[in-house]
Amino acid sequence: MATSRNDIASDTTAIISLACEWGLYGVSVLLYGATVRRLTSSRAPRVGRRMIALATVFFALSTAHAIANLIRLNEGFVNKRDSSFPNGSGPTAFFSDASQTYFVAINDIYSIQTLLADAVVVYRCYVVWQTVKAILFPVTLWLGLLSTVIGCLYQLHGPNQPGKEIFSISDWVNAFFAMSLFTNLISTSLLAFKIWTVNKEASKYRTTPGVLGPILRVIIDSGILYSVTLILTLITFISRSNSQFIFLDLLMPVMAISFYLVIIRISMARRDCSNSRDVIESKPPSRIDCQLRPVEVNIPQLTEHDVVETTDEVNGTALKSGHTPDPL
Repeated sequence: MATSRNDIASDTTAIISLACEWGLYGVSVLLYGATVRRLTSSRAPRVGRRMIALATVFFALSTAHAIANLIRLNEGFVNKRDSSFPNGSGPTAFFSDASQTYFVAINDIYSIQTLLADAVVVYRCYVVWQTVKAILFPVTLWLGLLSTVIGCLYQLHGPNQPGKEIFSISDWVNAFFAMSLFTNLISTSLLAFKIWTVNKEASKYRTTPGVLGPILRVIIDSGILYSVTLILTLITFISRSNSQFIFLDLLMPVMAISFYLVIIRISMARRDCSNSRDVIESKPPSRIDCQLRPVEVNIPQLTEHDVVETTDEVNGTALKSGHTPDPL
């Protein structure tokens, strides 16, 4: 591929993207271990096992992507460094060729993980709202994402065309990034709105620190982390810059990290809320405390089951909400 004077060479971006991906992958490995440790100590073993399985799938996909990218780098700079390509010779032409086996493989892995991550967000949105009507639009967007994945993979797995550039299927790729971005943003917004409304209603009766506020911040943070990286990828791809490969490779560990952080941070928020409530309840009851019982914020299997139940002991009503992993 012809590289503009101000653009980064494709072989240079391959080195930078691999270094960045493996750096974040190392962080994701540590977070995966912390996530499994917290889930194994869960009071709901069945739900904990299901979440551990999901976390392990994210870990396996991000590991496979990182290894495939490393092998691709070895192919381009060692095994095929002297090979000739239609667009030139050497590593620059190799890393510009979208028909290479390992390039197709890493895109397959990325597509699968994106579908899984967005499906989890949509599912959690349903768990929060407990109605199919609330997720009709997110599900439609996810189905659109699935169609763009099929289109992209069909083009990449089509007849072997040495020297084919990724920008030759730009329409499919642009649609893929856009559908993933909108699916994540809308699902996360629905989750955040529901939790905000529940927290606002519960704050009228709560006398102890609540956990819904920290959960809301976790959801927003995870959504921003993934969305910003995806937006940068989309911008660089539209501008036909080779730097888009750097952000594309960063998306794999970012999705896994976002998923792990939500579980870890919500578990910490639940622990802090429990400790704070224990301190308050250990104090001698006052006249006001005897007249108005505190609101009990019961979060059964919060980090695993995605359901937050806020019970208003004053009027006996129950409100339900939930949380999301990622961007997610």
